[in-house]
Amino acid sequence: MKKAPSQRKRFFYLGCCFTALFALLILRLFQIQIIDGKKYAKMALPQQTVTVDVEEKRGDITDRNGIPFTQADKVQELLIFPRSIGFDDSAYKAIEKLTGKPKSYFKHKDQTYYQEIITDPDSARIKSIQEGRYPGVLYQKRSLRYDDHSLARHVIGYLRKSDGVPMSGMEKVFESYLYPGSAKQVQAVADAKDHIIPGLGYQITDPKESCQVRLTLDHDIQAILENVLDQYPDRHHSGLVVDARTGDILALASRPQFKQYDPESVMNHNEEASFLAMPFEQYPLGSVFKVVVAAAALESGKYTGNTKFTCTGGIQVGSRFFSCHTSSGGLGGILLREALAYSCNDTFIRIAMDLGGEDIVKMAAKFGLGNALDIELPNAAGILMSRQEYTGPGIANLATGQGETMVTPLQVADLMTTLANGGERKQLRLVAGLIAPDGSFLKKSQKSTQTSRQNRTVGRVVSEETAGSLTEWMGDVTEYGTAKEARDPQIGGIVGKTGTPQVSGDPHSKEYGWFAGYFPKKDPRYVIVVLSKEEGGADQVAVPLFHDIAKNIWAHAGQ
Repeated sequence: MKKAPSQRKRFFYLGCCFTALFALLILRLFQIQIIDGKKYAKMALPQQTVTVDVEEKRGDITDRNGIPFTQADKVQELLIFPRSIGFDDSAYKAIEKLTGKPKSYFKHKDQTYYQEIITDPDSARIKSIQEGRYPGVLYQKRSLRYDDHSLARHVIGYLRKSDGVPMSGMEKVFESYLYPGSAKQVQAVADAKDHIIPGLGYQITDPKESCQVRLTLDHDIQAILENVLDQYPDRHHSGLVVDARTGDILALASRPQFKQYDPESVMNHNEEASFLAMPFEQYPLGSVFKVVVAAAALESGKYTGNTKFTCTGGIQVGSRFFSCHTSSGGLGGILLREALAYSCNDTFIRIAMDLGGEDIVKMAAKFGLGNALDIELPNAAGILMSRQEYTGPGIANLATGQGETMVTPLQVADLMTTLANGGERKQLRLVAGLIAPDGSFLKKSQKSTQTSRQNRTVGRVVSEETAGSLTEWMGDVTEYGTAKEARDPQIGGIVGKTGTPQVSGDPHSKEYGWFAGYFPKKDPRYVIVVLSKEEGGADQVAVPLFHDIAKNIWAHAGQ
């Protein structure tokens, strides 16, 4: 029996509808898969990837020539995703051979990945990992920021080991420039439960480029300074080197110091370490302050280098007696120039009593004492003696750098740089500039980087004649005075002044030792300040340290 025409038509129309719907479905799938496939894949990717930070990338802190202080070394390591490895025991055997970590080590269910340093590099196994032989195991080289040989630690500072937060130094001051807020990342495709899906691959994303901090330090001179300090182990001392012509700080170091990569270790092993940079801290100055008194005397016009004095071995000031060269019963008849060389207390106390404390304190302030320096890092302001303190017998303490007066080695370097420049004070500088990823200097750092030698002169402190006289007198200090051990004609002669202040409150020492000066005597190139917090005063540690530093710098300069 034949179907009715109306029924055949219905089947025909239904067939056409299904065909049309199927065609529309095919077209929609074509649009999703082919035309908009990349768009949807990109939208879905963040929802099905696991991202892990494997290395925080920070900008480098470099010396004045671009040599980094923050690229200690590189380590080889494995990034291990156990869920992707699955039951592949051959992968775990390779991992154990390279890192020393057995399969059982990687059984923490809540840990997505492990980052393990390769302790036994095997080139064949590493190559097989690089070629993708073991899904879930990646190889990379990672930079170490610090190690046991890192230089300038008190300037660079350190990052807290637990979370990488900068705690001190340039790391802290320039954090916003050194760290752009992104890290090197590995992205792996995962399922809805964050389980890595084997065979779908990994993507390594590099961080944003960061800025660089360029210091005025010289990598080679910094190494020289630290090597010399290390030749005097178990000592509390510091050194500072300045370019006499420009005021740029070339080297700065303290002992003891700390491990930048593991600063907390000193707390666990009862080791002694210091996070403080001695050149930035304040201490009593002792007889180095006599240079300030001598400058005030010459500038007053009342004294010359040939002004005669008599040293009797001590002087009575009010109710107190201040001794001088008691072992020889005094120096007898002496000229002012000789008094500085021999560091005669009698002479400088008499000058201070004549000039008055106010003029001497004003001279100290002109040299920069009593004020912190603008070098980007915090440093102490020091203390200048008050009127109440230098009234009466206190005038003797002022003349000899004792009592209330406190200075930093940085300030003493500033003073000596002024004298080395004929009495004109230079602006000391530690940061040369901030450098953008494209190599250009950032505008923020123009004050530091675009300043010429001429306009970095702060102003005249003393006359050129006074500065020249003090240079000659401090040359006598090493020729026949209190620092004969520093005499060295081969490097053009050293000029300087010793200081041995008496201290209280330090359980390790009753006196500190200073030696500050510059060389060569004619056309000075380097200012050096050494401070030792050890018994023995200036002659046993500070003077030998200064001479060793100067001699090695001169040899390095190829003179």
